[in-house]
Amino acid sequence: MRKKLRKLLFVIIVTCIALAYVFHLDHYLTLESIKANRVLLKSFVDRHYIPSVLLYCFGYFLLIALSLPTGGILTLLGGFLFGTLPATLYVIISATTGACISFLTTRFFVGDSIEKQYPRYAQRINREVSRYGYSYLLVLRLVTIVPFFLVNILAGTTSVSFLTFLWTTAVGIIPATMIIAFAGQQLGTINSFSDIFSKNLIIAFALLGILALLPMLYHRFFRKRVL
Repeated sequence: MRKKLRKLLFVIIVTCIALAYVFHLDHYLTLESIKANRVLLKSFVDRHYIPSVLLYCFGYFLLIALSLPTGGILTLLGGFLFGTLPATLYVIISATTGACISFLTTRFFVGDSIEKQYPRYAQRINREVSRYGYSYLLVLRLVTIVPFFLVNILAGTTSVSFLTFLWTTAVGIIPATMIIAFAGQQLGTINSFSDIFSKNLIIAFALLGILALLPMLYHRFFRKRVL
């Protein structure tokens, strides 16, 4: 029964991802298309605010759950449509929920096979994750070097707990989400994502990542010397 359920879920997920690429959803989710249709989008939100929020959150959740790399442009859109703080709240809820689904899906379908195929690799990674998993995940979320959807998948192949994954995702995406949502609110001045992330901002994210790594560095280097 479990094998049949796995196959059915796998077929549904692959079909949804294939349809997204067949219909070229990425062509509609671009900065140019948002700017071209901003008057129409804004007027729709003004007339139907609650349905717009629900539709936005569901679409965000679905695309993240399907591991499609659309988080940045959707966050920008949310900032334009709803404002910085409301968009940040909507994104945190939707992105975290979608990330958890992607994480659980990967663990359900792939986790066991990776542990069986690469036992030594899996044991080593899982040992590190069990000790410092929250630090690794926080760094990956804060620094945003590794794509959001890829972190969800990679974390699903480890033994990191679901609760740890959930809170590090929700907390770790706050800074970047607020910055991109604010940029979306100033949509007229943005021509590309490079306009959002200045050198000083990148340095700030790097410092946040270092702070998140401090507990791991302490346990690995300083605590051993004390003991």
